[in-house]
Amino acid sequence: DNVDYEGAEEGGYRGYVSEQQIEWLRNDLRFVPEDKLIVIVTHIPLYTGAVDRDDALITVNLPELLAVLEGREHVYTLSGHDTSNSWQNYLGHEHGWNNPRPLHHQVLAEVRGDGWGGPKDEHGVPETTMQDGNPNGYYILSFDGNRYTTRFKAAGEPEDYQMRVMFEQESAGRNQLTVDQWEVAAWQAPQLVVNVFDGGERHEVEYRLNNGDFRAMVHTLRTDPYMEDRYLRLLGTEEEVGNPAVSSHIWVADMPANLEGGVHTVTVRSTDPYGRVSEASQVFEVED
Repeated sequence: DNVDYEGAEEGGYRGYVSEQQIEWLRNDLRFVPEDKLIVIVTHIPLYTGAVDRDDALITVNLPELLAVLEGREHVYTLSGHDTSNSWQNYLGHEHGWNNPRPLHHQVLAEVRGDGWGGPKDEHGVPETTMQDGNPNGYYILSFDGNRYTTRFKAAGEPEDYQMRVMFEQESAGRNQLTVDQWEVAAWQAPQLVVNVFDGGERHEVEYRLNNGDFRAMVHTLRTDPYMEDRYLRLLGTEEEVGNPAVSSHIWVADMPANLEGGVHTVTVRSTDPYGRVSEASQVFEVED
């Protein structure tokens, strides 16, 4: 429990692991063999990559916790709480973690997504996509000795639904998102934008056009254009969604400016840190 209430005067809380819990962990680890996997679950993240994070979104005494875990080779930590974004963090020397192997801290996507908001489906259930563009969903965590894997599963979607593929095109001074209709007139070399759900810096994301070779995409911190579009279209309605948040799992690539007219296919391939491969394709047409 790292939710530390700061009192009625302050009117808030922070992420903080109490001295009592730190001492308990230190004593408990004395009896845990070095080759065992240590799993630590907190509500508030230990750390996130959010540019606007505050003490309510991180654990302020993280170095104290890391000092207790120092020397442990097999550690996995996970949390929730950040309702706008999922994060795959790998802590190193700059965070106070001095082990050779980075410490994996995962901030999970939300079952409730964007607070059960957004447009409703035919059953009356809100779409509730998170502000970083991650669909609401759950995780499958698998453990084998001191090894583990994690897998995000979007609610109500097939297991292989692991990414959203979009084009973003500059036109008339503003971004035009082509996401539902794949017909691009007056070809202006749009940018290919891919949101790999619950992805992170250790994912390898590539794309290819038609039957060409796969090329690497660039990992970047930015908002999801799909969420930008939905936010503007639904603003002021009963189905409005949260303000788009900078996403930690977006990849981009510039499309070629000399693409000939006709029908084309773009295929995106994502390889996660466990070696699992996911693919998604989109067919689009360039008018002559």
